[in-house]
Amino acid sequence: MYRFTEVRVSSLVMMMKMLLFFTICLIKGHMGDAADPVPAITGGSVIINCMYNRENAKTSAKSFCKMLGSECTTMTEEKNDVWIPEERFSMTDNKTLGLISVLIRNLTVNDSGTYRCKDGSEWFQEVKFNVEPESCCGTSEEQTAYILGTAVIHCKYPEKYKDHLKQLYKVQNGSLVSIHIVGSSTTNERFSLNVNEQEHVLTVTIAYVSRHDDGVYFCGIYNNLIYTPLFSEIQLHVS
Repeated sequence: MYRFTEVRVSSLVMMMKMLLFFTICLIKGHMGDAADPVPAITGGSVIINCMYNRENAKTSAKSFCKMLGSECTTMTEEKNDVWIPEERFSMTDNKTLGLISVLIRNLTVNDSGTYRCKDGSEWFQEVKFNVEPESCCGTSEEQTAYILGTAVIHCKYPEKYKDHLKQLYKVQNGSLVSIHIVGSSTTNERFSLNVNEQEHVLTVTIAYVSRHDDGVYFCGIYNNLIYTPLFSEIQLHVS
């Protein structure tokens, strides 16, 4: 049973690497879109991706800052893990791909503004950010599931996301990994995602729950460009 699980996980990792490669290509082709404000909701989260030239990159650490007047105040710096429970801003730097990924959690209206990704003292990408009040979503919840049982997670999403593909992320080894996308085929048949368009609810079902399913999940939009909005955060405890 465990060997079968390892094969499935290995296949999933390979698929994620291929997905990341195409994501990088898309980001390069849509750098001009950064001028448009990134939409997000209060209480939710967002992933911001910044691409830099690996050949011209400095050896100094990368950082993510917010413009306040003429000054850019650092919000987070390069760390090994993107998931830091006690911090709202966290960032990883994939030097192989030349890609910075910033995770901002528990958003507020005050997080709106202009941000920059920096290499040392020089910035290489600017992102405008607009956080709008939204009472329906932006939740952070805890849930318990039992080994070999079934876990059912309900994620409410704003009406403005109704025409977007939905997806599920999980924090794994300090990074945010896409687990499943609505309507896509996957090597992990234990996970299924279904959308109720009338109620604006994404339902995630995990069959035959195992210890490895314990962790933090995010429900979000399949965007694959410079940013990815996340509308629910779930801490799943497996007993």
